[in-house]
Amino acid sequence: MNKSRSFMLSTATAIALMVIIGMVGLTAAQRTSTAPPPPAAQAIDQVSAAPEITVDKGTVLLQERFDTQPDAWSYRNRNIIPEYRINWDVRASKLVANAGAAGTSLDQELYLAPTILKGSYVVAVQAYPQNGFVTGLVFESSDGGHYLFQVFAGASANPHRYTLQRYDAQTGEYALLVDHQDGAGFAYNQWQELRVERQGTTIICSVDGKVVIETKDDVLTSGGQAGLYAINTGTVLFDNFTVAQQ
Repeated sequence: MNKSRSFMLSTATAIALMVIIGMVGLTAAQRTSTAPPPPAAQAIDQVSAAPEITVDKGTVLLQERFDTQPDAWSYRNRNIIPEYRINWDVRASKLVANAGAAGTSLDQELYLAPTILKGSYVVAVQAYPQNGFVTGLVFESSDGGHYLFQVFAGASANPHRYTLQRYDAQTGEYALLVDHQDGAGFAYNQWQELRVERQGTTIICSVDGKVVIETKDDVLTSGGQAGLYAINTGTVLFDNFTVAQQ
């Protein structure tokens, strides 16, 4: 590779990374967080089956068990350079989000189900973080923006445990709506249910049935896709992704 082309690729990589860091909406503390190393991860085919997800009311529109690759799903915020993209692969009937060929980085992605939700609805998934420091759910995703419910590792050195952010696609910026710095966060190497309930303008976020965020926001109300969020710093397994319209 000649020097000119090498310089162009290096520059493109740097620009892409800066854009993604800006879009993800992480604070300086979140980006520079260090934590004790997580316990050794189990082989994926030895991880126990995820608990079922139940919805008390409404109509279940999708329950994805990831027995095969969900080809109808789509990506947002993918790095322009393939080596920096997160791998979303189905293994042992689980969706595995892990580092790309270039190794861990601050690159983040949204992986979205095709179902469109509007008004009052539920989005839930079982998540099994093996390492890394944050995971989450995306909802109301459209060309105008999306909401992002983040759950941070309880073992993380950063002060955040649960956040709710709203992304504005026109400005390319996140607005931090709620930031809770207390609570357990997520635990490594065990299943935990992440859930968002949208009731008009009310947004309720919970982990394993415990409400960790409840607030109101009426900026994004026209409907959109829901899905999963991962940042390229480790491996998270997902299963039983469920959406229901109420």
